[in-house]
Amino acid sequence: MDQSLFGLRTRSAHLARRYGQAMLLTVALVAGGLAMGATAQPAAAAEANCRVVTTNGSPLNIRSRADSNASIVGTIAKGRTLDVIGGPQNGWVQVRATVPTANGSRTVEGWVASSFLRPCAVVTPPRTCRMVATSDRPLNIRSRADDDAPILGTIAKGRTLEVTGSARNGWVPVRATVITGNGSRTVEGWAAAAFLRPCTTAQNPQNPIKPELCRRVVYGEGLSVHANPDLTSPRRGGVAAGSEVQLLNRESTTAGGAVWMQINQPVQGWIPVRSLNRPTDQLNVLNCL
Repeated sequence: MDQSLFGLRTRSAHLARRYGQAMLLTVALVAGGLAMGATAQPAAAAEANCRVVTTNGSPLNIRSRADSNASIVGTIAKGRTLDVIGGPQNGWVQVRATVPTANGSRTVEGWVASSFLRPCAVVTPPRTCRMVATSDRPLNIRSRADDDAPILGTIAKGRTLEVTGSARNGWVPVRATVITGNGSRTVEGWAAAAFLRPCTTAQNPQNPIKPELCRRVVYGEGLSVHANPDLTSPRRGGVAAGSEVQLLNRESTTAGGAVWMQINQPVQGWIPVRSLNRPTDQLNVLNCL
């Protein structure tokens, strides 16, 4: 048996006694990740095969053969993404794409001119970015690396924070944006390392943006996408003026001097849709319709 894995399992038994079954589940998941390290290769391959459509404005035709006279099996709009599955062949590549239909969407395979494609932009989070991976309850951020230290704030499962230093006895120093009764604030403290995992990369959308959740960025300088609804939280990426984003839902949060909404395309995170010191009719995004 691999000694590092054996040591992790021994450690998990100790953590289970100290923190309960929720901690044991988290450590078991980490151990499973070590045992299945090969699963990272398909994800890397998917990123390598992703392409974004770069026509001058009109949709890109997907044809049944690598021929400009072949029948059209579907079209895909500028800015959307698809997967390359074959080729090249005389300036054409074989692709798989999700295309809109009258009843929703469907997946088609065909050929497109490679000159209208470019590699997808992959947003790589900072190496210090971590995502909260508790079982259900928020993660406590404490003033010291100690179970009995005062709680400075809590951060919900799925939210991200920044590691600011080296681990100490199963704890790591962190900086995070926490929600308060009046909005949010940034705190620095310590969190249990077993409840954190590295942030994943975000890629251009694979599916068409839903019209009812689509918003177009109209702020002239574009918008930064943040991990949490706060300008000081880690930056996930950016969206340029004129580009389209998809809201996760229609709910907004007021924090840090701005009104925020969460998006999941083209990058997952939060964007400021309006600054509180600007008139209510001066928004950073508008409906796409």
